[in-house]
Amino acid sequence: MTTFLLKTNCELHLHGAEPRPINASQWEGATVSALRPRKLEGGPGKEIASGDALVVWTHEDPEFGNGQGLTATATAGSVTDRGETLDVVLQEVKLVQPHVRLNEQPPGPSGSALLDFLKGNRHRRTIEVSDEDLSQFWNAIGKIDRERQARIGAYMRSMPKSAEEQALDGDRQQIAEGFERRFANVEVRPEQAAFRRALIRLYGTKCLISGNQVEAVIEAAHIVPFSEGVEFRNDVGNGLLLRADIHTLFDKSLISIRPVDSRVIVAPSLKGSAYEKLAGRLVQHKARREFLARQYVEFARRNPSGKS
Repeated sequence: MTTFLLKTNCELHLHGAEPRPINASQWEGATVSALRPRKLEGGPGKEIASGDALVVWTHEDPEFGNGQGLTATATAGSVTDRGETLDVVLQEVKLVQPHVRLNEQPPGPSGSALLDFLKGNRHRRTIEVSDEDLSQFWNAIGKIDRERQARIGAYMRSMPKSAEEQALDGDRQQIAEGFERRFANVEVRPEQAAFRRALIRLYGTKCLISGNQVEAVIEAAHIVPFSEGVEFRNDVGNGLLLRADIHTLFDKSLISIRPVDSRVIVAPSLKGSAYEKLAGRLVQHKARREFLARQYVEFARRNPSGKS
């Protein structure tokens, strides 16, 4: 098996597939038009064959596709020779989250010859990648993500504590106990109907994760299980409208919404199920990020290999 990085214009060379996917299913089975491979150090590379590994990086410039940068990994399916180009079917697609963009990178060496090459050569490419270059590349991408998370964390720590964060701190023990109860069973609350009506007024009757609009199965989900006396317990900023089954998974910390970018995260135990395709979806919510962050921490605690 050989690995190839495809640098492509997502609006011109994906044969009509969604140019900026929010979940892997939007690219599964899509065909990408790729140039014939070249080696990183120059010269012709191997031909792409079925079963080869692919890394897809889309042009970020608004005039050349307005892509997301490092977007996905995939396995090559069928490959059709078109002369100067190859049509390659994408299989086993996995989105890279969060995406990494060249226009966000500082000047100077990154520790990856491949990434440095991309920074200096932004045109359409198909590059054969050696195992050593691939290892350096993913190490550099991991470093970029860690540095980004550190900057976000430093920024958040520098902010004065909001009323919501103060409530979270003051109710810490009760919240921990609430998460434990929630994981064991779904709580029924007398005031749930009024909370649901308030959320419907805010969002309309629609599951924020699946998009389902059947009112009978749409429920109001509390993000953080505050105790009775906290003012934010039934604040709409502490709520989401979710389909009944997704609500249950959310309460059991098997689904979460990453507060940094509002994308859905799914526990590893749901891999292979219908819920796996929800991973990576962008949620258009009006919830308070402090509450999402607390639920996300609980999700990460119960799914140590599922946080990304």
